[in-house]
Amino acid sequence: MSAEQFLQFNEDNIFQNLLQLEDHFRHLSERNNKLGHGSCCTKHLHLIIGECNEAISHSSLTNPAKTDAFVEIRRQAKELMEGMSGKSIRQNIMATREMRKISESLNPARYSTSNCRACDDIKRLNKNIILYGGIAFGGAILLLIYLLKGKKA
Repeated sequence: MSAEQFLQFNEDNIFQNLLQLEDHFRHLSERNNKLGHGSCCTKHLHLIIGECNEAISHSSLTNPAKTDAFVEIRRQAKELMEGMSGKSIRQNIMATREMRKISESLNPARYSTSNCRACDDIKRLNKNIILYGGIAFGGAILLLIYLLKGKKA
């Protein structure tokens, strides 16, 4: 594999581990860790840091403009690992999302979770429900008025 291919591999792994990290934080209970999600958070942070180390090397050869992003994600991952036990789950999720924003910015067409087409379909479905529901409701009111007028005659 070329350095460019390795860099893409690193970017994919960083992004995927950030998504998994956030998912584990969401399932982590404030009171206990019976399911082992806390250990998984640590594992994903280590994987992110390792992938960033490789990405820094590969990007310096193929795309130096990306190097600073990997340095920043690595810095934030190390900071989160050192301080996550003293923070709330919500704070840890928000810190993870900050790293994910940086990761998404590296390749927005490939990684942007904010442009999910399924969400667009849901928005469109909601609009259609409101539109057609309003039409049906309006039609029912008109029919009721018509029937009430017919009874008075």
